[in-house]
Amino acid sequence: GVRTCQGVRLVPSMAPESKPFFSASVDQPTRLLEPSYPQFGKAWVQRILVTITANDSAPLGVHRIALDVAFPDSKESADWANRFGAYYVEPGTLSIGRPAYQLLVRVVE
Repeated sequence: GVRTCQGVRLVPSMAPESKPFFSASVDQPTRLLEPSYPQFGKAWVQRILVTITANDSAPLGVHRIALDVAFPDSKESADWANRFGAYYVEPGTLSIGRPAYQLLVRVVE
């Protein structure tokens, strides 16, 4: 089983053609997830607030904003490594070929 804490950072991303029209941020991008074994704890699943802003020239239609999982900032990672020792890990290199989370934003008149 997995008995480690995992540090992650959620990074908003979007297609290059969307960048001039949208900005996106995560309220607390760096998170520490609790161990998931022998059961998932309360801090394994955490509510996040994503703020997406479209400027006045954003094209009508549906646009995709993604949240990628990245390594936490080095200071926070070092603090957690000191606190949890061998029971702390950073995100693995497992890739599913697409962002971990995707949000669809519909721009209407």
